Amino acid sequence: MGMWVNTTSTANNQYLFGGWNDGPGVQFSMNVGSSTGKINLYHSSFGRINSATSVNDGKWHLVTWRYAKNGTFKIYIDGNEEASANFGTINWNSWYWIISASGSSKSNGFIGSIDDVRIYSRVLSPSEIHDLSIQ
Repeated sequence: MGMWVNTTSTANNQYLFGGWNDGPGVQFSMNVGSSTGKINLYHSSFGRINSATSVNDGKWHLVTWRYAKNGTFKIYIDGNEEASANFGTINWNSWYWIISASGSSKSNGFIGSIDDVRIYSRVLSPSEIHDLSIQ
């Protein structure tokens, strides 16, 4: 999944997207964390990873999330890998997704602009993600 984002906000917990299933406390989100403007990827059962780059500088940034079937999650900012962790295998068949909000509560929307949201049915290669960032 990838999307272009533009913001200058320093507000906490602005979700770019959220996902949840029917299990208690299982939520997956990517949001602009605290006033740092950094992107984090969170799953309540497995933990959190954070980008090194801030995206709240008023410029457009391509934020890309990559999940491989071996359980590895990665965050890319502007085509560059920023963070990686193995969260294990997740069955996505029963999940619900929402853009610019947090899970089933539909709260904490993103303060800024989102454009060109793309969801892929396969894992993009690092070079494909880089190519998207220079289009």
